[in-house]
Parts: sequence; C-alpha cells; structure tokens
Amino acid sequence: MAYLDESPDYCTYDPVHQIPGTHGRECLPNSTEEANCSELCCNRGSRVLLREVQEKCHCQFHWCCRVECQTCIRTEEYHVCN
Repeated sequence: MAYLDESPDYCTYDPVHQIPGTHGRECLPNSTEEANCSELCCNRGSRVLLREVQEKCHCQFHWCCRVECQTCIRTEEYHVCN
C-alpha cells in the first residue's frame, strides 16, 4: 500500500486542513494519559499560567432539605502548550 499524500501535522496550525494545532492547548504535566504535556505539545514544552476558579464552599445544611453555600474564589495553576 502506498500513500500519495503526506499525513497532516497535527502539532501546527494548518488552515487548509482545518487543523488548529496544539499551541495554547491545556495539558496535564504529570499525566500518563494522552493529554500529557510532552506528547500533546509535540515536545515543544509548556508554560504555567494562573486562573481564578469559583466554587461553592462553607456549605450548611438547614433542616429540612435546604443547603446554603458561599462562593469562594481560589487560584489554580494550569499548563498550556508553547
């Protein structure tokens, strides 16, 4: 079997084939899954960014059948491909 066309490079942006590339994609630095930074970023490395996340906290149960929570904001690190 012979292929006449080259396989597209999924690592870089290619508007002709509508491939977005992996630049700026979020990755998991310590994962053994497909989303790990080394594989997903095509060995170009990644950088650490910070984001604020809202989540429910200090929840209290009120008798009967009602839960009230506050909204807390925490800062978390995440990694994106270079």
